[in-house]
This record gives sequence, structure tokens and C-alpha cells, in this order.
Amino acid sequence: MKILYTKDFIKSYKKLNNYDKKSVDKILKIFSKNPKNNKLRNHPLQGYKEKIRSIDVKFDLRILFYQKNNYLKVIMLDIGTHSQLYG
Repeated sequence: MKILYTKDFIKSYKKLNNYDKKSVDKILKIFSKNPKNNKLRNHPLQGYKEKIRSIDVKFDLRILFYQKNNYLKVIMLDIGTHSQLYG
């Protein structure tokens, strides 16, 4: 799996506190080994964002991404709270 990160994702990641950064790093490690791990709650969005998927980092922190060719290529789009990403 090849994982790419958008500028928005990197910018949002840098704004996180150290505790949240560690949580994100842990989730990304799990994701890279098995993107369908139940802990991630990997699911597609609905409506006009139907091609984008979301995984949970913790209670109200999510990562949005786009996957191609059955997870051969993944583009991490953004990271943030529910209201930041969907609001």
C-alpha cells in the first residue's frame, strides 16, 4: 500500500497536540497493516462525498481519505473533529 498525504492533512496534523499526534500515528500504523481492521470503523461517507472514506482515531477525531485499487494507493485528505470535517 502506498500512502500519500495532502497539504491539508499535514497542516491539520501539525496543529494537533502531542497526545492526538500519537493517537493518529498509532491508527495510521494499524491502517497500513490492515485498512479494514474493525477498530478503525472504516466507512464511506454519503452524499456528495460518497467516494471519500473515514476512519476513527478516537472519540471525536477522524481521518478522511480516498482509496484506489483496493487500497493499493491511499490519499489521506484531512484530519479533524466531526464538526471540522463535516460542518
